[in-house]
Amino acid sequence: MWPKISSRTANSSKMVALLLHMRWLLLSFTTLLILSTVHPVSAHIEKGNMPDSVAEMEYRILLEFKPEDTKTRSLLGMALLRQNKLKEAEQEFRTILRQDPDNFNSLDALGIIKTRQKEYDEALSTLQAAITINPSDPMVFFHLGLVLEKVNNPPEAMVALQTALDNLKTSQTTPAVKKSQKQEIEQALSRLQDKKTLD
Repeated sequence: MWPKISSRTANSSKMVALLLHMRWLLLSFTTLLILSTVHPVSAHIEKGNMPDSVAEMEYRILLEFKPEDTKTRSLLGMALLRQNKLKEAEQEFRTILRQDPDNFNSLDALGIIKTRQKEYDEALSTLQAAITINPSDPMVFFHLGLVLEKVNNPPEAMVALQTALDNLKTSQTTPAVKKSQKQEIEQALSRLQDKKTLD
């Protein structure tokens, strides 16, 4: 026989459920406060202050309350991209592009995704659309250079990478990020020059 449940035990269960619900609401509110101070989104893959899996969960919670928030959706897309969840990231960036077809960061990120998926033609057209919107961004040219290298077009890849270096000189990013980006671009240029020497 099962023990009888007193009304006191039933009330305790309701209290636990209420406390759990209040805890969830507090977490959601705290997340909203934290994310309201987040810096502008960029398609340059940089890690934030929290693990991407935690960020992913928090961004999804926020989007439940505000599904039209493209800033949070872009942050979610970047967290998914860093975790290599390419299909999910693509879905988030395509959702943004349906609302805002000229969203530079979403186009750049989609170009990265298509490159990783080895869909180079779409990567090229997407990155070229992004460049039309923001021709002064260094990293979109870096991403373009990588795709051009993949499709075996070293001369154009070198031009894109050199443009990335030139744009980096006037970039409004932090010195640490600028240094890291410069190293990435120079490594890609060096790799292309080594291939040219071997040919």
